[in-house]
Amino acid sequence: MLICESALAININALYLSACRRELGVITGVDNYEVQLLRMDGSVIKVPRYEIIYWAYYPLDMLPIQKNRGGKDLQMVRIDTLHEQNLVPLIQGWPIDFSEGKISFLTLNGGEAVVDRESIWKVSIADTPRDLNFNNQVTRKYEFTHPYSFEYCPIQYEGQLSSREKPHRVYPQQILSDPVVIKKELDRLKKGHDGIRDYDREQSFYPVPQMYKNITSLGMWVSYPSRYGASESRTNLTPILIDEFSSGPFGYQRQFLTGTAPIYSSIHEEPQTQIYYSFKADYFHLQAFLDPNVVLVGTKYKWGIQDVPLNHDDRSKEIGLLEFGFDYGQFAFNFYGAGVVDTGINVLGQFAEDTGNLIRGGLTYRNFNFKVASQYGATSYDSFGLKFFRTNVELFFIKNIEFMYSLIYRNQTFADPTKFQYASTSLTNVAYLQYAMSHRFKVGAFLSLESLSNQYGLTSLYNSSQNLYTKGGLFGSLSF
Repeated sequence: MLICESALAININALYLSACRRELGVITGVDNYEVQLLRMDGSVIKVPRYEIIYWAYYPLDMLPIQKNRGGKDLQMVRIDTLHEQNLVPLIQGWPIDFSEGKISFLTLNGGEAVVDRESIWKVSIADTPRDLNFNNQVTRKYEFTHPYSFEYCPIQYEGQLSSREKPHRVYPQQILSDPVVIKKELDRLKKGHDGIRDYDREQSFYPVPQMYKNITSLGMWVSYPSRYGASESRTNLTPILIDEFSSGPFGYQRQFLTGTAPIYSSIHEEPQTQIYYSFKADYFHLQAFLDPNVVLVGTKYKWGIQDVPLNHDDRSKEIGLLEFGFDYGQFAFNFYGAGVVDTGINVLGQFAEDTGNLIRGGLTYRNFNFKVASQYGATSYDSFGLKFFRTNVELFFIKNIEFMYSLIYRNQTFADPTKFQYASTSLTNVAYLQYAMSHRFKVGAFLSLESLSNQYGLTSLYNSSQNLYTKGGLFGSLSF
C-alpha cells in the first residue's frame, strides 16, 4: 500500500465512420458540423458529425499518447482559482467532458482531472505549443477490441508498439449506435465547449465570477432606536427571506429579498421593510426595491408630526428605488433613475411633508479583496431641497466574515416664508458585520453614529442645534 500509484481513469473514444474505419482518441472540441479528435499518434483531426455511425467508449488508466502535435488547431485552457485572496493556477489542459457542476480536463501529464465550476475565477484560452510532450510514460501495447458489430475488422495496436509483451486488451464500456443518441451526446459536448468560450468572453464584465450563490435563507434584523426605518404606522420587525440564484461563473445571477433589512444604496443606514430584486447579466445590472408599507398602510404611510417629536428635526425615507448600470472589468457605472424620497420637517410646531425624486449617479470598483461603491445626487421639489452622498466599502480579507463601512452625507433644506426656514446636515458613520458560523447559520450586527446639525426659524435661520444619535441592531439567519 505504501508504494502504490495514484488511480487514474480516462475515456478513449472510438468513432466509427464506416465499416472497419475507426478513429481513436479523445474528443477535444465539438461544433455544429465537426468533431475535433486528438488521435493516439498525437495529431488532431476533424471528423464530420454526419459521418459518425457508431461510438464506443474505452476506459483506461492513462492516455497512451506521448506527444501532442495539435499546435494551433488545438486550444489549451487554463483555469485560475482564488486561494488566500490571490489568483493562482488551478489546472491547464483540454476540456473533454462536462456536467452541470463540473468540467473534466485532459491534463499535461496525460491523465484526467475534474474541476468544480464553483472554483473557476479566471479562464485563459491559448494555442497548444507545437509538439508538446505529455508527462507520462507509455510502456504497454494496447488492443482496443472492436464491438461485436465490428468484430470482423482487423486488429490495430496503440501505445508502445515495440513492446514484446502481450497486448493489453481494452473492451468497450459503453456503446452508442442510435443516430439520435449520438446527436444528443455531441450536442451535450458542444454545449460544454461553448460554455468554456462563453466564460472566456463574458469574464471581462464580471469583477468576480459570481455575485450571488444558489442559497435561500430566512432571518431577522432587530434594531433600536429607529429614526428612519420605522414610524408610528410603519414597522421594521418583519422576517427577511433572501433567495439567491446563479447560473454559474460569469452567467446570469439574481437576488430576491422580502422583509426588513438594511438597504445599502438607500439614503439612510437603518433596516427598512422592503421588496428587493437585483440581477446581473453580462455587462448589465439592475436593482429595484419598494417599501410594501406604502400599500399596506395607505394614507398613514407618509411622515406625520407625531413621527418628528422634536421641534427642530427632520425625517427622510426612501419609498422606492430603481438603479441600473453597465459593468466592464472591475468597474460599474450606476444610474439611479428613480429614488422616491418622503421627507417630513417639524420646526416649532410647524410641520411640512412632501415627496420627491432623488436622481443620482454612482461608480463602483471591485476586486477580490474589497469593493468601493459611491453615489451622489441632488434634487429640489416645492420648497424642499436635498443633497445626498454615500460611500460603501466592503472587505473580503477574512473567510466567513462580511464587513462593510458606510459614510452617508445628507443636506436637507426647506424655505417657505409662510411656514418656516430650515437647513440641516447629517453625517452618518455605520459599520455592518456578518459572520457565517457554518454553512447554515449566520449572525451579524450593525452600529451607526449619526451627527445632525441644523438651523431653523419661522422667518430666518436664527436658531441652531446639534445632536448625536447612536443606533445599532442584531441579525441572525438560517440557510436551507
